Amino acid sequence: MEKVKARREEILKLLETAPMIPVSELAALLGVTKETVRKDLAALEEQGLAVWRHGGAALTERSTAPIPYALRESFHKEGKRRIAKAACALVQEGDSLLLESSTTIMALCQELLERAELLRTLTVITNSFYIAQLFEMGSLVRRFFFLGGWLTASEKATQGRYTYESLGRFHPDKAFLSGAALNEKMQLTAYYENDMCFQRESIQCAKSAVLLLDKAKYPAAGLFTVGDMSQVQHLVTDAEFSQHQQELLRKLGVNLIPAN
Repeated sequence: MEKVKARREEILKLLETAPMIPVSELAALLGVTKETVRKDLAALEEQGLAVWRHGGAALTERSTAPIPYALRESFHKEGKRRIAKAACALVQEGDSLLLESSTTIMALCQELLERAELLRTLTVITNSFYIAQLFEMGSLVRRFFFLGGWLTASEKATQGRYTYESLGRFHPDKAFLSGAALNEKMQLTAYYENDMCFQRESIQCAKSAVLLLDKAKYPAAGLFTVGDMSQVQHLVTDAEFSQHQQELLRKLGVNLIPAN
C-alpha cells in the first residue's frame, strides 16, 4: 500500500505541472502500465483530487502552467524520433521553413543536422531559442529569421501579438507544427491561447502546413480550436487511425504519413 500511495502522490505532483497529461505519458514517467495508471486515477477521482477525461488526467483544481519543456522532452522520445525522420523526407532543397517551438519540432531539427548539405540550402523562421542554438544562431542554414515578441523564459521562445504579427509578413514553403490534441472529428485543438494563435497564423501564411502528432495526442481535445484538418496538407504521426478516420482524412485532403 505504501508503494501505491507514493505512486499516487507522484501522479498528483506531475499533474501540478500541466492542465492535462495523457495516461500513456504518466505510465511512461512512472514506469508502470497504463492500466495501473487508470486504476490510480480512478481512485484519485473518487477522492475528488483529479479528473480523468479524453485519455488524459488533470487536477480537480488544475494549474494553467504549461508542462515544463525539459519534462516534455522526455515524453515519447523514440516516437518523436520516428515522426521527425518521416517528416524530414518532406523537406526539399531550397525550402523556406517555419519551425514552431516544440520538442517534436526539435527532433525534426536534429534530423536536419544529419543532412548538412540540405540544411545549408534552407531558410528557417522560428520563435525558438533552442532551435536558434541548435543551428548555431543560423550559421548552419542559408538564412535565418527569429520572430520577435515577449520571451517566455521556461520555453526559451517568443509568443504574443508581436510574434503573430511578424508571422503574417512571411510566406514560407512549409510550416512544421506540433499538434497538441486532435479529436475524432479531425479537429486540431490547443491547450493554450498563445499556441492556438501561433498555429492559426502559421497555417494561414504557409504554402503547406505539416502537422507532427505523436500517438498520445489522439484522440484528445484541448480548450482552444485551431481548426479542422482540411487546413493541413500533411499529417506525420505514429497514431493509429481506423479505416473510417483514414477515409475522412483523405476527403479532407490530408496526406497521412505513418511514422513506423
